[in-house]
Amino acid sequence: MTNREIYEATLALLGERGADCADYEARAPYLLGAVLAACHAADAAYRQAHGLTAGQEGISPRSELDEAFPLCGRFASAAAFYLAALLIAGENEVLSGEYLKEYREELTRITGAETPWVVHSI
Repeated sequence: MTNREIYEATLALLGERGADCADYEARAPYLLGAVLAACHAADAAYRQAHGLTAGQEGISPRSELDEAFPLCGRFASAAAFYLAALLIAGENEVLSGEYLKEYREELTRITGAETPWVVHSI
């Protein structure tokens, strides 16, 4: 899966698929970097809990659209919701808030129900 696929899913959420979205596409790499940074710790915990190989050590502040999506595929929908919220934040605060709410709910589903607690001795 690539970052472009996340971006395309985001455009579908916004009802902008097939439209001229040059502004969104220009801002997406930077905003996607913020999205990936926000999900990075949850991705690491998910990978550890499910016995998956470790992901990227650090997340770049800019994530090119043609690069591989660095998180587990399970985080794709959460990333698309968060990217949608960020892309329209200045245009439609209400809809942006709804997408942010969906992102939080999806992240809670992943980290709560799907990621068992890992207990370490002190």
